[in-house]
Amino acid sequence: MRGWGVSAGYDLGGGMSVLAGYGRSEATARGDFNSNGIGNKINLDSESFSLGLSMVF
Repeated sequence: MRGWGVSAGYDLGGGMSVLAGYGRSEATARGDFNSNGIGNKINLDSESFSLGLSMVF
């Protein structure tokens, strides 16, 4: 399994900031799931997005 992510933030001023992030992970499972000996491959890729707003009073 391998993965990576990136995030960025921006200060809006006045005690407010916005944050955005993206992440992706990749995993592959291989195995013999059939009685006839044919192997299957399962792809387990996933993506995630995040967005946040921060305020300081």
